[in-house]
Amino acid sequence: MTPPRILILCSHNSARSQMAEGWLRKLCANLAVPAEICSGGQGNILGRSEAQQVMSEVGLQLPPCGFNLAETREGNGRKFDAVITVVDSIRAVCPAFAGSSRHYRVDSPDPSGDTLQHWRKSRDQLGRVMTVLAQSLAD
Repeated sequence: MTPPRILILCSHNSARSQMAEGWLRKLCANLAVPAEICSGGQGNILGRSEAQQVMSEVGLQLPPCGFNLAETREGNGRKFDAVITVVDSIRAVCPAFAGSSRHYRVDSPDPSGDTLQHWRKSRDQLGRVMTVLAQSLAD
C-alpha cells in the first residue's frame, strides 16, 4: 500500500500550516505510520520566528519552506489523498486537487502580531487536531 500524501494549506505557509506539518510528521513517525506530508500556501515564505520558537519549546522543528499553490494545480502531477486547510480564506483560492478524496477544515486563528502565549495556544490546538488525524491514520 502506498503511504498517504497529505497537504496542509494556509495563507502564506509561514506559521500554522508549518506547525501542523511539524506535528503531523512527528506524530506519524511516533506511531510508525508512513505518510508523505507537506505544507503550502499562496507564496513561499520563510517560517515565522515565533512559530519556530514555540515549536522548539515542545522539541519540534518547523519543516523547510513548502511550496506555492501554483505548484499544486491539478494536472501537474501532484496528487494528494487528503488536503487540510488551517484557515478559511485559503478555501477561496485553493485549487482543485487531483486525487484528493478527503478535505479537512481546521479553523486555527492567526497568531501573527500577537503574544507568544497566543502562538502557544495555536501550536497546542494544532497539535491536538494532528494527534487525532495521526491516530486515525494508524487505525
